[in-house]
Amino acid sequence: MRVGRSEVLDIFRKWRDERLPVRCQGSFESHAFASEGRITGVSEAEVRMHSDSRLSEVVIRLTDGMDF
Repeated sequence: MRVGRSEVLDIFRKWRDERLPVRCQGSFESHAFASEGRITGVSEAEVRMHSDSRLSEVVIRLTDGMDF
């Protein structure tokens, strides 16, 4: 199922407002990562997530080429 950018932003904002814990994972040819935290910022350009300790941050830039 695909959804539009506005629906995705609504979901991220809901998770931010409810302070739900979120796990972000990624993998590449040479490495992989995982981070857990809460969404702290949502805009048309990016989503920001901080760990509860505030020592780690993940920023996902939302580009026109992304599918949701």
